[in-house]
Amino acid sequence: MSGIILGIAFAVFTLAYAFIQNKKESLKEIEELIKNEGISTTLLRKRNSSTKFILKFKWINKDAVILIFISLIGLMIGYVFEFIVIHKDWYTYVLILILLFLIIMLFFLGKMTFRLLGIYKKQLV
Repeated sequence: MSGIILGIAFAVFTLAYAFIQNKKESLKEIEELIKNEGISTTLLRKRNSSTKFILKFKWINKDAVILIFISLIGLMIGYVFEFIVIHKDWYTYVLILILLFLIIMLFFLGKMTFRLLGIYKKQLV
């Protein structure tokens, strides 16, 4: 499960990063237009929209990075405990630890999903 979530987190991270870079290039072009032609309401609106977009996707990227680290830790714990013979009394604690990491991963995955859906919903309206 950690491997799947790790793959999703990497995909979200790379896509969000690409969107941010694309919007930064667009923002540079807008700033150049403002410098050359002067400020207008249309350019100001485009600049503000680009800035808000970048900030929203930076938060999504931050969540993706956190999810990547949590998934890696969960993946390593799963692999380590797969090869280590554990006393029967420790199985409960190991399962609780793995379940805790799974809950944290699902929390960040859900958080990213709802943020992305909110952004897309606003763009469609």
